[in-house]
Amino acid sequence: MNDKAEFSECRELLGIPARVLGRRENNGRLALDTDQPGQQAFQAILWDCFFSRDLEHPWDRHGGRSFRDLILHFSYIAPQSHRLLIATNTAGRVASYLLPYTRTFPDGSYEHYGIPGLRVEQVRKRTLVLRHLPTGGLLALQDNSFSMTARTMRYLLNDEVEVRRGDETDTRRPVWRQKGLTTEEEVPKTTGLRHRAQHFAAR
Repeated sequence: MNDKAEFSECRELLGIPARVLGRRENNGRLALDTDQPGQQAFQAILWDCFFSRDLEHPWDRHGGRSFRDLILHFSYIAPQSHRLLIATNTAGRVASYLLPYTRTFPDGSYEHYGIPGLRVEQVRKRTLVLRHLPTGGLLALQDNSFSMTARTMRYLLNDEVEVRRGDETDTRRPVWRQKGLTTEEEVPKTTGLRHRAQHFAAR
């Protein structure tokens, strides 16, 4: 894409800033999809979450906003070679809805809140990096609301998490704080990833 007019048209169509979109250009061509199978599978899972109908997705159990509502907080989505970048004005809030909790019942059954296997990989200045352990996929939530330090970013995340947590009667476990997968999270690890990855299969 050596024509500046074509690049500008593409940028406007995708809503991605030129400085970000330019990183995906190679020899005049834009490569928007990743070729990493794990990242493909993770992005397909995110697609299913963000574009499911309100409260239809089995992991969409948090009170307040639904997965689909989170799109309202997005400025743009920019696929990259090794991760998915989402620019937003509330990175901490978006993360708090995606990070997983598990509620276990007396009969041994359980239900998930958020995406099983998702963990906080890194807290940076203005950016939260989340890793999906079953696929190895990465999601970078870049907060564009105002300039902030990594410490402020972590504070905002913890503040949003407390809002999602509920009162003292809430029996959900914040499994996202654990390093490895819990027993309950092992089940989704092997189910549904193959057909979801087909969203991003090479054409």
